[in-house]
Amino acid sequence: MLEVININKDNKETNSTTILYSFDIFDTLITRTTATPCGIFSIMEKHLLQDSEYANFPEIVKQNFFIIRQEAENFIRTNKKLMYDEQDIKFEDIYKIIKNNYNLNETQINTLMNLELNTEIKNIIPIQKNINTLKELIFKNNRVVLISDMYHSEKTIRVFLSHIDPIFENIKIYVSSEYNKTKTSSDLYNYVKEQENVEYENWTHYGDNNYSDIKMANFLGIKTVYTPKNDLKGYEESLLLNNEISESNFYSQMLVGTAKLTRTLSDYNDKIFDFGCSYSGPLLYNYVQWIIEQSLSRGIKTLYFIARDGYIPKLIADEIIKLKNLDLKTKYIYGSRAAWKIPSKNTVETYINWILDEFRGLFSIEFLAMRFNMSPQELENFIGTTKYSKKRLRTKNIDEIKNILLENQEFKNRLIKDNYEKIQLAKEYFKQELNFNENVIAFVDVQGSGRTQDLVEDFIQEICQKPIITFYFYQDYNRCNLNKSLKLCYFATKNFYNYGIELLCRNLGGQTLGYKKSDSLIIPELENVNSQNLINWGFEKYILGILAFTRNMYFVETSNQLSCNSYEISKHYFSYFNHSLDKETADIIGEIPYKMIGDEKNIQKGAPVYNIFDFIKMFVFGNKGFNSHMNFVSLKRSNENFTKLHEFNCRHKNIVNFIITSIFSITNSADKTHKEITILGIKIRLKRKKS
Repeated sequence: MLEVININKDNKETNSTTILYSFDIFDTLITRTTATPCGIFSIMEKHLLQDSEYANFPEIVKQNFFIIRQEAENFIRTNKKLMYDEQDIKFEDIYKIIKNNYNLNETQINTLMNLELNTEIKNIIPIQKNINTLKELIFKNNRVVLISDMYHSEKTIRVFLSHIDPIFENIKIYVSSEYNKTKTSSDLYNYVKEQENVEYENWTHYGDNNYSDIKMANFLGIKTVYTPKNDLKGYEESLLLNNEISESNFYSQMLVGTAKLTRTLSDYNDKIFDFGCSYSGPLLYNYVQWIIEQSLSRGIKTLYFIARDGYIPKLIADEIIKLKNLDLKTKYIYGSRAAWKIPSKNTVETYINWILDEFRGLFSIEFLAMRFNMSPQELENFIGTTKYSKKRLRTKNIDEIKNILLENQEFKNRLIKDNYEKIQLAKEYFKQELNFNENVIAFVDVQGSGRTQDLVEDFIQEICQKPIITFYFYQDYNRCNLNKSLKLCYFATKNFYNYGIELLCRNLGGQTLGYKKSDSLIIPELENVNSQNLINWGFEKYILGILAFTRNMYFVETSNQLSCNSYEISKHYFSYFNHSLDKETADIIGEIPYKMIGDEKNIQKGAPVYNIFDFIKMFVFGNKGFNSHMNFVSLKRSNENFTKLHEFNCRHKNIVNFIITSIFSITNSADKTHKEITILGIKIRLKRKKS
């Protein structure tokens, strides 16, 4: 509990020269949990639609309250200014318009006004660093007042502030609605000057509004301290401000508002912390909330989060379970494609088919050999030819290789033999780690084909007859067997890049390669990776940001007694990543050490900035070597000249091709009656022979 500070009723100094400090209120001393101030109306609309106590309100009011409330305020404000030359309005004026337009009775209109005031109180949060500044000034016996352009009364605003901190119980408040004077016009400053008997040069004002708090105060000679509010990120702006419907969306207001709130309250001032709480936080919180709700409704007692992508979701789940005191356990289990996607006698042909159907855009003999856990020379021996060596394999080549390997019993026997012990160790690990006394075995991943889980089900069914469920953020249903282990997707779509969510779920550990015995235990064998790159990126601050968002989101949901889970924000944020990425976000994402599949021992940044040497490579060789799946992130990070060169090469393949086509080209005329040959700019027309 904060200590109540006794201050002089008149809050005056004994010095002969009056020194005054003033503070703006909203977004300087207090802020709302919503993304924008009008987000309060979206919460009200949500309650009007779902709470039984508002059942007697007209449907048009409940369905459209966000817009009705906004437009009523805009209407009365404009009307008062034009008709009566009044600078500001009162709270009651707004609701008189609503009362008249929708034929509401006195009880109904009072109910709406009380709902707004209560919603404001529940969603007001202190900006502690500015309140601490105010307290320090008061401790030193300085005169402090509050000034606000606001339709609420002084009494109402004091209730808001005293709800935050008792220090505001005795501070003088000047509010525009009480005096019909605003900071924006400078008249409220003039009025305060007279009342406080202070000269402008002896007055310092703190505020967040560049015009009313800074420019107008400076114009009068008042010293100012700018306390900027936390700006929206690019993806938040595109969600809220470019679409009127989205700004009225309750879920967007609450999720973006909580992210902004987390940034505002943070002491870190760190871009990676901000990215964690603003981008990854809303996406992963929603996903984990859905998992927990599904688990409770399906009677699941333990959630097994699969390494490595399950690490951050588990942290979020543990936080939510603790905050809500839920009867649900979590466990981190070491697994991966390498450790679990292993063939047995019954599954070897399925395994070969799967290996030859995944990641086809990356295929080479070297890549395939790595996937089959053998040397390129060994694989070529089984294929029976070296004609596929040292080149990127096309679909035709892959299909040829698949047919050869499926017919090669020696190759299949080799896979079965090589993986027999791995299967036995995997089964032992499952017996050791999974609770087979529970009715359901539930795994958590973020993205995948689901094929590995189908093989896992075969292993587990040999141990006990228990159903297997795996939760995914999203997944391609066309690449998994729906009749095998149950795959549940938070977002069933084919429109997201398959690595999009994996980028947000990095972990410091290496992938699980398999298992080994250590005394009486089965322990995972982990790939030895250099985790320093991820640490240097800011992994610890990233985790702190995500967990801070989680706690604040729980607080906001609990305060409003509403759930904020939204598919809209997930869809929009991934669409923004794929199509509208801004440079600031690209720089953060591009630095994440990431590789979609392959050697991760010394994994580097996923989308580096291209430099002058890359210019030269591209100029000579075209876009070869620049076909990364995250190339669009690199291009957003690189300078404009490089981007233009890349676009040029996309059109012309490479500079050699451009030169050849510039010297010599053959084209058909539009009516196809003749051909045109161009040699060094000279055109020769050849007529076609008539048949």
